[in-house]
Amino acid sequence: MKKTSYEICFETLIEYSDGSYDIDYLTHWDFKNKAEVDQSIKYLKTLDKPFMFCVNKWTIADHDGWSEPIYLISDGTFDDYLPKNILLKLQPIVDAVINNQLFRVY
Repeated sequence: MKKTSYEICFETLIEYSDGSYDIDYLTHWDFKNKAEVDQSIKYLKTLDKPFMFCVNKWTIADHDGWSEPIYLISDGTFDDYLPKNILLKLQPIVDAVINNQLFRVY
């Protein structure tokens, strides 16, 4: 049986003068309820480095599991499909992310 779940991820970056970057640190959050959403927005406000934002889509089948990052792009949409119920839960976070000057697009 295959199961799918989602978590959000802030990827803080090290930016170089030539415009390239490396991922410095990953921070993962659940967003199952309003308290977790609010907590992730508070965390976002503490970031002092450029960052990217994605949703990790986890697929678990039998004893194997893997994740696929789905990145937020500058127009507030994602670079791959997410179910409508997930998008609705994410909307407050997306609004906070795209209005943050440190947000970078994958």
